[in-house]
Amino acid sequence: MKKFDYTSLLTLFKSPYELILYKLRNESDQLIPEYFNDSHFLVIFLVDREFGSNQKQLADKLYITKQSIGVIVDFLIKKKYLIKIKDPVDGRATLVKLADKGWKLIEHSKSIINSITEQWNKKLGTKKIKKLIHLLLELNDNNK
Repeated sequence: MKKFDYTSLLTLFKSPYELILYKLRNESDQLIPEYFNDSHFLVIFLVDREFGSNQKQLADKLYITKQSIGVIVDFLIKKKYLIKIKDPVDGRATLVKLADKGWKLIEHSKSIINSITEQWNKKLGTKKIKKLIHLLLELNDNNK
């Protein structure tokens, strides 16, 4: 029996994400500058759009340290993609929310993600896409 190659599995899961980033970079009309890396992009997508997020929440979602998130968040604030606000629950703490520039990036990204989803639906069919999403959600639930 052939040994399972976990690298292939990681590549398989990374491919759709890389495709989305590639299309965003090529179709964004300067919304994603050259200095923007994958971590910057992920943080913008992970910030809670309604209430904002604290740095610990973001670090936990990305499985990186709070210090690393702090560096990314400070950079995104400096570049005007995020803003800091006072936490309404804990006056000593701050949250980060999307700035106008961050919202524009999210809105533009939605149309690209929707077009990729349509292409996948045409190629695989709606049933297979739903099954894939269900399996990925199940896999995610098992890892909590």
